[in-house]
Amino acid sequence: MKAYIETTVTDFAKNAMSDYIEETVTNRAIPAFQDGLKPVQRKILWAMYKMGLFYNLSHKKSAKVTGEVIAKYNPHGDSSAYMAMGNMAQAFQKYNFIDGQGNWGAWSGELPAASRYTECRLSELAQTCLLDKDYLKVVPMVDNYDGTEKEPVYLPARLPFILLLNISGIATAVRTGLPSFDLKALAEVCIDYLKTGKMKTDEIIPITTINGGKCISTKEEQLEFYKTGSGVLKFQPSYIMGKDRMIITGVQDDFNFEKV
Repeated sequence: MKAYIETTVTDFAKNAMSDYIEETVTNRAIPAFQDGLKPVQRKILWAMYKMGLFYNLSHKKSAKVTGEVIAKYNPHGDSSAYMAMGNMAQAFQKYNFIDGQGNWGAWSGELPAASRYTECRLSELAQTCLLDKDYLKVVPMVDNYDGTEKEPVYLPARLPFILLLNISGIATAVRTGLPSFDLKALAEVCIDYLKTGKMKTDEIIPITTINGGKCISTKEEQLEFYKTGSGVLKFQPSYIMGKDRMIITGVQDDFNFEKV
């Protein structure tokens, strides 16, 4: 016996859009606070771990990895998976979860070469801080999209990567943009909190860049950002003023010369 529910088109569309937004936010675009990874990034690292592409072994063709990822964990096309791999492998990123060989793109905006030309393996950082075999035993596992494999809900991160990776993401009506905080200062905050159970609410954590730009937001603006989780942090290039020119000596991490 079938049950029928009477509803209006307006209510149906509202509920369907709400479900769609939740799905895109949690399963596509926004990183998880537990490990700082977007779902596709987590699936890539998990696939590489299951393939045995460890940091102390040889590199393998990236095409082999993207095939494994879309076949077992992320059936959304190899281009999206490969671009996510590039983001974790590019040498100009502050922290690399993938150790790549070949042309993985340039800081100026150049895209990686085709996956058949590049090679990869897990970085030592990823294997040590995200994929430790003992810590993986306590992570909740779920079925993959077709129920033939298991995959972790999140990876057991030893560092608060969501505050280290200069993360950005956008979904329907939601976006995130987090700067990269200084590793040493962030670790000291975490250790202090674990010892005392209290957070210091009047100190700012330094924000670091790898390309020389600097954060120019005031202390009050940064503390408000910490408190509310929303707001704007402002950055500017580092520069030297010459007699007849300005010489740019550094820019913020996500600066793209191709889009200027």
